[in-house]
Amino acid sequence: GVSKEDIISDYLFTNEAAHHINACNQLAVAMWFEELRIRDPRRYNLMLRRNRLPANAQQLLDSDVETPLWEDVNVVSDPDAIKRSMVHEEVLEYVLTVLEEEFGGPLSYLDSIGFCQDDLQRLRAILVEPDASEVGDPINV
Repeated sequence: GVSKEDIISDYLFTNEAAHHINACNQLAVAMWFEELRIRDPRRYNLMLRRNRLPANAQQLLDSDVETPLWEDVNVVSDPDAIKRSMVHEEVLEYVLTVLEEEFGGPLSYLDSIGFCQDDLQRLRAILVEPDASEVGDPINV
């Protein structure tokens, strides 16, 4: 298993990517509006007339693919949006407490929503780095 402290530390590391997360959110919104423009022009035009489209949507879609998104001049570095992209330790501590008190822990919660052992093994393979003693061990690869 992974210690609660390691989980929280890893979770807080997300804040290092807040600028990137903010940029990805902006691009996702721009892509959604572009999809709307293609699939439902009437609704798109209605939103356009009501000034519901992000001002930088088209510039984001026209961005240079070689430039990292968070460095793109078309991405708005809005301090409030970046702050909303950040995570907070007390939120995770609360979630872990609720999972423990209501379900008996995260694993019991996952079981209660239909996560099977195969799902759990795939999740662990993605999220957990093997111990140095496990590297190269054909049983744990």
